[in-house]
Amino acid sequence: NLTIYARNLDKAENFVKNIEQKTSINLSAKPLQNLSDLENTDILINATPLGTKGENENKSPIKKEIFFTAKENMIVYDLVYNPPETLFLKQAKSILTCCHYPNGKIPLSVERSCMISSIP
Repeated sequence: NLTIYARNLDKAENFVKNIEQKTSINLSAKPLQNLSDLENTDILINATPLGTKGENENKSPIKKEIFFTAKENMIVYDLVYNPPETLFLKQAKSILTCCHYPNGKIPLSVERSCMISSIP
């Protein structure tokens, strides 16, 4: 099961419908403000611009307290890569000791290397 907590529920529901039409993945969409615990969460991904250098830099999509409800082995991932450590990742690191904290630079590096290797 995959649950998408979104700031814009209409967009998330449209995304879910589109994915469900093309796959057998069981998806649901919920408003981000309804995210109250991470007890059953294996991977938490920030796919918002919150945390990006500039006006959103000191913002996080969730409250720090929610990390207290997480499993110790949860993976926390942020698509934002500038700055390398967002408030979201700092919050996770301050509470969780045994989880991974990658940022968006990793897939960007992989994407670039794939693009370079495909150039004849």
